[in-house]
Amino acid sequence: MGRNKDGTISITDALTKEEQKRYQSIVGILQFMASLVRYDLAYSTSFLGRFNAKANHKLLKLAERVLIYAIQTKEFSLNYHKDQKINTEMTPATPDNEVEDSGKTNDYPSPNEWNLTTITDSTFDSDPTTRSPQFGYMIFFNGNLIQWKSKHRDRPQTSTATVEYMVYEKAYIDTLGVQRILECIKSAPKYIILANDNKAGLKMSSTPGHQEGKKYLDRKLEITEAVVIDRKIRLMYIKGEYNMADMLTKALNRNIFQKELKVINQQQVNNSL
Repeated sequence: MGRNKDGTISITDALTKEEQKRYQSIVGILQFMASLVRYDLAYSTSFLGRFNAKANHKLLKLAERVLIYAIQTKEFSLNYHKDQKINTEMTPATPDNEVEDSGKTNDYPSPNEWNLTTITDSTFDSDPTTRSPQFGYMIFFNGNLIQWKSKHRDRPQTSTATVEYMVYEKAYIDTLGVQRILECIKSAPKYIILANDNKAGLKMSSTPGHQEGKKYLDRKLEITEAVVIDRKIRLMYIKGEYNMADMLTKALNRNIFQKELKVINQQQVNNSL
């Protein structure tokens, strides 16, 4: 990518001031689209945004390519339906019999109940230079995608499980905000469903006193475990191949990318790239 061994941009490949302004302009346009409708652009804009201060020619070409893709798929849209369902299977992170032993139950929403589901994902070392993680999540209301985020963290973590545990906290806070809004219009679900494909991270959140890896995390993140114990969150496991938030944390090949779009029940993108 035109970098030196220490990760800095090569001077010989650095952009001129005019080229850098063009790069920043393209990234700004992409970020605007990604924040409103184009969740399919979220990861690429998050990645390109890391180099807003100083990019190179390869990054400029990449930004232009993403912009061309966005233009060629301008018919892309979010579709909302009353009876929409998430087209994937999820299983409880804590089996029903273990929950019953604690005196509680895995009471899931009936088909006629409101439900709020957040699916999360992360990569442990998305940046080969800093080994820092990338995380993302999608929030669904009654199966309809209403909010998403793709973000790069500057501070590296110690394992994939700790990264996932950290994402639960971020996702829960945003989803809780949606739940509070729904409460104002008398449409809030009884609890939040949080799904992920990392069993170790789910175990850290669902098992009281499970300390493995937690000593490296901020104490405030333990709120996730507390709300799980109080049954305000239902933790679910989703197979990695069906995790739609995967597109928010890494670059995917076209077939996998289109498959994930299909899982979200959106139109598939054209073979434009």
